[in-house]
Amino acid sequence: MPLRYAPASHWLSVIVLAAFAPPAASLPANPPPLLLFLADDTSSLGDWTPDPVKLPFGLKCLAREVNSLGLAFGLWVEPEMVNVKSELYRRHPDWALQVKGRPRNEGRNQLVLDFANVEVVHYITETLCSLLASAPISAIKWDMNRHLSEVFSPA
Repeated sequence: MPLRYAPASHWLSVIVLAAFAPPAASLPANPPPLLLFLADDTSSLGDWTPDPVKLPFGLKCLAREVNSLGLAFGLWVEPEMVNVKSELYRRHPDWALQVKGRPRNEGRNQLVLDFANVEVVHYITETLCSLLASAPISAIKWDMNRHLSEVFSPA
């Protein structure tokens, strides 16, 4: 299992889980002092549900296993973005910001969701609330690191 260690700040060390299963068993024998184990699945922006292939025992099991190591469990999310290969994009391509008659610009294989659209806001709110209630999640790292290239909303 590939793990990346990245110091997020002078007081917090973060392990980013790039591919799940089995998570805690892959920690090094003498890890650096950690406060937080942060899970990041960059492959499916837009589908904010645990992947049963990567997490066959579920997010709750992973979080509890991390907690048993004395670490807080957190998620790294970017809910304003959608990957064009995601189920969300397949169902709602019109939810991405776009200017009619112009091609969309993908940045890092993603598009920006249209938060002026009340359906998008409801979907993201319900999805994230459900996800956060599904496991003992102590922290969220919310990224927003893509430029806005199509700043038009039909909503």
